[in-house]
Amino acid sequence: MLDYLSLGSLSFLAIIFFFFFTVLRYKYSIPGNVLIVFDKFSKNKKPKCYHGGGTYVLPFIQDYTYLSLKPISSIIYLSKCLTKNKDYRVNIRLFFSFCIGTDEKLLNFASERLIRMPETEINILATEIIKEQLIFIIASFPPEKTTIENKEFVETIKITIEPELNKIGLILISASATKIDYFEKNKLLKEDDFRQKFNLK
Repeated sequence: MLDYLSLGSLSFLAIIFFFFFTVLRYKYSIPGNVLIVFDKFSKNKKPKCYHGGGTYVLPFIQDYTYLSLKPISSIIYLSKCLTKNKDYRVNIRLFFSFCIGTDEKLLNFASERLIRMPETEINILATEIIKEQLIFIIASFPPEKTTIENKEFVETIKITIEPELNKIGLILISASATKIDYFEKNKLLKEDDFRQKFNLK
């Protein structure tokens, strides 16, 4: 009789364990997010990314988190950046939006660089990368080319910044300059005076 009870108890415990493992430890990729599964004790093993579907997360050995695919917006303001003509500087305000990329390579970068970072910290990191690149871009253009309507200027911003964002798993969604002020030898120029000086329409 006791043997039957012991066998029944073991069977019951096995069912409970199976339920725990199959139901509670199976994690799904939530819509709009990427599931990241990583080893708790092995820092050298790369996290695994799941965009859609799901996987078992081994108890005690593995842990998991999510990375949001929601676009992040940032308004960046740079003050008195040097142009190619050293006598001229610009104040520039730009709008950027970016998000985590879903291709395998980008997800691997994101899982290594952005794991468990809140959106505010991701925004700060991306903004610093963008600012650093903008300073070099502006310095490579003459003042008369650093205008909102100059497509070459805006395209150069996009094609220069996106590869740098890719290194941390982000893709650039949009970029646009919304306001530019011009300085000649640290003296603010009115927009009409600036355009007249360089024969701009």
